[in-house]
Amino acid sequence: LDSFEFKLNSLSVSEDIEREQSKLLVYPNPTTNSFTIKSNKAVWKTLSIYNMLGVKVYDNNSVHNKLVINAQDYSMTSGMYFVVVLDQQGRQYTQKLIIK
Repeated sequence: LDSFEFKLNSLSVSEDIEREQSKLLVYPNPTTNSFTIKSNKAVWKTLSIYNMLGVKVYDNNSVHNKLVINAQDYSMTSGMYFVVVLDQQGRQYTQKLIIK
């Protein structure tokens, strides 16, 4: 099983969320099926999606800054997920995704 850890730094949680949201957009959120992941400021090196147990359910190592994913194609059922993007400079961005 592949799992992940959140990176923490000295900024407050609300500042981290605001900074990440300006660089990584996941919409519509919540969603019932397909959703778009878009980066406004960075091109990502890797993109992974994890379920609440920390199990990777999606992985993409291609260079992108926008991607549309159909949740059913990856057996993503109702629940909360974490979209984790690593950019070309090694910075990690995380967004919560809810599938109804």
